[in-house]
Amino acid sequence: MEQLNLDGTSTPMLSEAEPGIWAPSKPSLPPIDENALGYWVRTPAAGPNTYKLMAGSRWAKIDGKLAAILGVSTATIRRLAAAAFVEIRQPSPELYLLDLDSWQRHLDATDPAEAPDFWEPDGENRNKYLFFNGLGGTAPES
Repeated sequence: MEQLNLDGTSTPMLSEAEPGIWAPSKPSLPPIDENALGYWVRTPAAGPNTYKLMAGSRWAKIDGKLAAILGVSTATIRRLAAAAFVEIRQPSPELYLLDLDSWQRHLDATDPAEAPDFWEPDGENRNKYLFFNGLGGTAPES
């Protein structure tokens, strides 16, 4: 399977992001831009009241553009977050942010070469996914 990227190239789809939904295992993520999150760190060795900007986690707004880049729907991202497979935050009522590092960790974890049984029908991961999304399953033990 391959996904057509926005730039016209294609990417092999190698990770099963959620049961039956395949996504590029190495998506071409948007670059950090002027909206990137970071934090200020005091650097007293450089002088009084001196700070430097440190990059924070890579967070991206969950919208149609990001979904197209990742090769899944925004609903898929939210379902994975409900089951704690990826991390999202909601800093305001209309804004949801995805931690791109957690997305990549999830794709790495679902790579069929590394974990071919990640979403097996009677497995713990599928049960957790189904339960936390109200799709069946039983309450996880942990």
